Amino acid sequence: MSLHEKNAEPVEPSDCWYVEVDDKPVALIANPADEEMFWITWDLHELDGKPVPEDLWDYSMDGRRSFRHVATNHQCRNTIPAGNGAVLPDGRVLLRGPFKG
Repeated sequence: MSLHEKNAEPVEPSDCWYVEVDDKPVALIANPADEEMFWITWDLHELDGKPVPEDLWDYSMDGRRSFRHVATNHQCRNTIPAGNGAVLPDGRVLLRGPFKG
């Protein structure tokens, strides 16, 4: 499978996205890799030495969480984390998206 979704631009290996809560960046995802079907794993990075919020991937954050592409400033609100299993044992995060376009 390639890193894409219908009607969206393909995810490029160089893509980086800010993870935002209430439109403020709290983390960075980078280095996407196909997992299965539409799921992609990403490296998860702290911003400015601040830890990633523990509840960032909880479903209760769905309405507050968004993603902003670092290079294009495109915002994506319809990315789906894998719930409580979003952060994998190796520290990568499992998401459906984010996608540009």
